[in-house]
Amino acid sequence: MHMSVTFDGDFPCTGCSLCCRNVSVAHTSSLSYPKDSILYRAAAAFPYSWDESGSCNMLKDGLCSVYSSRPLLCNVKELSKEIAKELNSDVKAMYALNAISCNSLISAYGLDPQFMIDVSQFQ
Repeated sequence: MHMSVTFDGDFPCTGCSLCCRNVSVAHTSSLSYPKDSILYRAAAAFPYSWDESGSCNMLKDGLCSVYSSRPLLCNVKELSKEIAKELNSDVKAMYALNAISCNSLISAYGLDPQFMIDVSQFQ
């Protein structure tokens, strides 16, 4: 079962907030990339801290309290555009990879399958 969010040019986030609850992992793994890569630069510019569980301190009641001005590391649409440019790829391919990562987290955390993203929409 997949949530009925479909691709409309933007990343079809289902609002599970697992990316925000695992920001320490995203930050640390992105810092392992070459220093001239967009992922490294986005992680290095991340201005917030996280709690002992790895959740971003800007996550309030399951929602991002700085969403309208969130950093690049948290902005799937803009970060995907930059990565696609860097890799000479397209945004849909980056969204597909993000969706696969999201679905893996959703499965690993045992969230309701309604939060799964239908990856076939990026083909």
